[in-house]
This record gives sequence, structure tokens and C-alpha cells, in this order.
Amino acid sequence: MVRRLIAGAMVVLGLAGYVSLGCRALPSASSAPTSQRVHLAAAVTAETLPTTTTTVAPPTTVPPRASRGAVRARYTGPITDDLFIRLSWCESGGRPDAVSRSGKYLGAFQFSLATWHGIGMTGSPIDYPFEVQLEAAKRLQARSGWGQWPTCARKLGLR
Repeated sequence: MVRRLIAGAMVVLGLAGYVSLGCRALPSASSAPTSQRVHLAAAVTAETLPTTTTTVAPPTTVPPRASRGAVRARYTGPITDDLFIRLSWCESGGRPDAVSRSGKYLGAFQFSLATWHGIGMTGSPIDYPFEVQLEAAKRLQARSGWGQWPTCARKLGLR
């Protein structure tokens, strides 16, 4: 096993490279083992090295932030029922009994139960008709903005 490892090192490094790394030369039948010494050419003290300093100038201008709001204008029109209906179509296809694949988001506006209870509602959103969910979505939007529906609000140009 050791011979295979040594042979592999010799193939990769070559015999001269193997010896120059400070490894002993491989024993052969005709030669006796010899010791190898490593001599350092010169040592440089810290006193002989020149000291250098580098200064970095602060940037003169601050580059503008890359944000999506800078690229696309935000919605400034009236917030109507039609806008929330379009949001519900994006979120759940407009179905008030919709449940996400993970089961975490419920209803036409895909409320989490924590959010639903946080706006003062009881039970589950799918237990209520669309009109009640619509009023809850309006209340949530007035309190927290369009960020509650990040993907669909972006698709509709609301944020």
C-alpha cells in the first residue's frame, strides 16, 4: 500500500520533484540511505524591509441604488374593488375557497391564518364569502400596504 502511494507520488511529481520537496529518495538496492539537509539561502530581517503605506480615497459619488421601484412607476390611481378583484384572480383564480399547495395560505387573497387573525377575523378565510374576504383584504392593505401580496402586486404594477 505504501509502495503504491510512493509510486503515485513519483508519477505525479517525478523523482526530482519528489526529492526537492524534502522527501527522502527512494531506497534502491545499490545505495545506502543518506540524510538530506535543507539550507536556507538568506534570511531577511524586518529592519531591512522598507515600510510602505497606501491610502484609499473615498468615492466621490455614490452610485444610485438598483431597485425595481426606480425602473417601474408605482400605482398612484384609485384603489377600487376592481383592483382587488384583479389581485384575487392573480392570487387564487378568484376562488374564495382556494388553498395553496402547502396549505399555509387560504382564500381568495391567500391569507395566512396568522394574518387573518391579526386583522381581527376568526376562523379560517375559506369559511367566509368573497365579500368578507374582500373587506379583510382592504383592511390589510390599508394597514400594511401591497407588500402582503409581493408577486401579484408586482405583476399588477402596484409596487
